[in-house]
Amino acid sequence: MLYCPKCGATIENGKKVCIQCGESLKSKILSNLQRTKKEFFLEKYFEGQTKEFRVPSLKFKFDRKLLPWLCGIVGFLVFLILFVTIGKSIYSPQRVVNEFKEAVKNKDTKMLSQILVHETGEQISQDNLKAFLELCQTKPEYINGVFKALDEAIQSISNSSSDKKNRSLTDILSDLFSTQDYSNDFLLKPTGKGLIFFTKYKIAAKNYFLKVKCDTKDAKIYLNGKNIASVSDPSQEISIGPLIAGIYKVKAEYKGPYCTLEKIDEEEIYSTDFSNYNQYTAELYLYPRYVEVNSDFEDAEIVLNGKPTGVLVKDASKFGPVSDGSEFNAKIKLPWGEVKTTSVKLGSWSNSITIPNTLSNDDTNNSTFEKVASVINDFEKSYRTAMTSQDPNKFLHISDELKQTFSNRIQELKDYEQKFTGKVTKTEFNFGTLQLFKDEEGKITLKVTAKIYYKDAVYYKDDSPPQDIPEKVTAQVYTLVWDENTKNFIIVGIEAPWFYNWPEDGKIKEYKLDEGSV
Repeated sequence: MLYCPKCGATIENGKKVCIQCGESLKSKILSNLQRTKKEFFLEKYFEGQTKEFRVPSLKFKFDRKLLPWLCGIVGFLVFLILFVTIGKSIYSPQRVVNEFKEAVKNKDTKMLSQILVHETGEQISQDNLKAFLELCQTKPEYINGVFKALDEAIQSISNSSSDKKNRSLTDILSDLFSTQDYSNDFLLKPTGKGLIFFTKYKIAAKNYFLKVKCDTKDAKIYLNGKNIASVSDPSQEISIGPLIAGIYKVKAEYKGPYCTLEKIDEEEIYSTDFSNYNQYTAELYLYPRYVEVNSDFEDAEIVLNGKPTGVLVKDASKFGPVSDGSEFNAKIKLPWGEVKTTSVKLGSWSNSITIPNTLSNDDTNNSTFEKVASVINDFEKSYRTAMTSQDPNKFLHISDELKQTFSNRIQELKDYEQKFTGKVTKTEFNFGTLQLFKDEEGKITLKVTAKIYYKDAVYYKDDSPPQDIPEKVTAQVYTLVWDENTKNFIIVGIEAPWFYNWPEDGKIKEYKLDEGSV
């Protein structure tokens, strides 16, 4: 459709003049005639409104006095940009995590101490950091899980609108069950402001506590080689912490006067699936043994594993603690001196022990051995002298009862008009058989076995004394008691049993007594 360029009236095809205003249309180009009414009226409206404006040229004159101000403004803007850039870099949580990874890789506890804190804000000890690094070396999958959790935490901080809501339930469950979740042990934590405007971050380690149970009073508790506590009451637990995830060697050690007991346990402490548990327990039971010590001599001093204890038998109803296989013997003060008994080992299941009465074979008892041997040797020699001379008064170191028995033998010789000739050639004592006894009245009795070698014979007084008498030997058990009047032993019994004790490991000593010839 065509329109008049002057009045806007509609022009019929083929018309040369506008029927509305009479405007000649011959000189008008077709494009002008084809404009819309809207365009026509806009042109008409603004026709006559258009004016020509001339803008005078602007001239600026720079004042040099403004130069310092301009430089200051530019410098401030540059500083501000650098300040923001550097500040974001220094206090970036990514930087903290990267330094943490590097410190773990290099086993750098000094750097770790600047990055890690307890979840309650305290400084973490070097020992705890070493325990953590040992866990990282032992369980690489653990530290990889921690790194992954920290990386996800940074993603969450930098893009809080990360679209995790759209994840399917299948994806979420797959993540839960595919790897162990260690994110609970180390968390990125804001710790204040840096340079006023920036948030500072550190990695907060979850606090763990180790409870130690020990059944031995005065035992010392060691954590990774350092003494950290003592057991004052075995019924109570000792709490150690706060610790961080790591491998900890915990030891209980008791060093007492009678034994040393110890137990070592290794605890791997770290977060486990679906658990916020932060308590671990180490049971370090040393099982101390207390025993009741018995002896015929209540005032004897207990000797344990070769060392005097200063404890008397009468005070040892609960003696210990002692270790399995401990050896007990005793030192006994007697009127003629101190003696030492043989030892006995503590049985595996027994809580009582009886100290033997047999004297030990060591040199401690040499004085007693010599006294006993001297008394018996003197008696054996005096017996031959008394029988040869038929004089009962020459018997030495025997009780009145024995003297009467041997006097009867002399009388029998006289009655049968017989004589006796003989001598003792040697004696042999096994001091491994020497035993002490104490009766209800407190009287001390001693028994020992000896072998007597002798040559003797009985003949009629009208005959000549026999020559070349063969040597004979007999084993006899002598019973002796201590006589306070003479300050010496007296023989109160002599037996020649068919069977007698002669231990091969006993202390055997021989005495030559050959006097004259028979």
